[in-house]
Amino acid sequence: MIYGSISSQSAVYDLQSPEGIESETLAGILNSSVVVLSKFQYGRPVGVEGNLKTEVVDANMMRVPDPRKAAKAQRERVTEAFRAMKDRDILGFLSERRLRRMSYTAKGKEAELEKLSDESELTQADRRALDDAVLQMLGVKSEKERARLLDELYEYLAEFFEWTRQKEEQAIQNKKKAKKGKTATPQAVAREIFSEVERDYGSLLRAYDDFIDLSKPYDSYEVPDSGTPTPDDGLFEQHAVRFVGAKSGEVPTVETRSEAQRALLLLLIEEGINDFPRIPVDDAESQSLYERYAAFLEQRTDTL
Repeated sequence: MIYGSISSQSAVYDLQSPEGIESETLAGILNSSVVVLSKFQYGRPVGVEGNLKTEVVDANMMRVPDPRKAAKAQRERVTEAFRAMKDRDILGFLSERRLRRMSYTAKGKEAELEKLSDESELTQADRRALDDAVLQMLGVKSEKERARLLDELYEYLAEFFEWTRQKEEQAIQNKKKAKKGKTATPQAVAREIFSEVERDYGSLLRAYDDFIDLSKPYDSYEVPDSGTPTPDDGLFEQHAVRFVGAKSGEVPTVETRSEAQRALLLLLIEEGINDFPRIPVDDAESQSLYERYAAFLEQRTDTL
């Protein structure tokens, strides 16, 4: 079962760690391949395309290691392994090359498949380190035995997701046949695109707040609801943003702490994030966040 309390708002769950257990320890456990396997044992299939829906009742049945029963050193190893992998881009359990194979082949672009990455979550050393730490927490003391179990687990998961992908591809072909002669509505096209993004590029659906560390000090800026944001340094204001052409007829100004904060604020406004956007107080943290979020937006744009 899930240790700690669990509540649901629609299909988004809120988890709290048990008392005395770091949230990153629980996060490491829940992101391990052992729990991935448990999710597919207890989740419920939706349709014929291998999609899965996990309700609260399903989550409560899942088998999840209890960190309260583990030694401190074991918990710390899980925590460190999770920290080592949490900031990188999330990969699928099938590589991008495998996921794109059907569409590229249909378009006669087989040669371009080789340019796509063949990496997946199951080929990442940091994931294996996390899974090894979780198995040790479960009581598998032998390093050799843990390696054997992980080899078998990864082989099974790779076969499972390959089988699932084949079902999806067959369902896509069936839908195409059924839709021949019919005119697709904009809503249907939008749903199909979103379903593909959600299924194959889930990491692209991350929000800005997924990138900022809210445990560190941050500023929240009130952004005018009209006007064109323009960087401007006046005699009395530094690192400011003026909103030219605001409906009020005035030229509202937002003054930030640093150039890094201003650059990040402009990026967020451009993305439509103007409801009191939160920006780190630390200059280096703001610059790092700007670079990571800008790279994410570029990747998302290129993929879409």
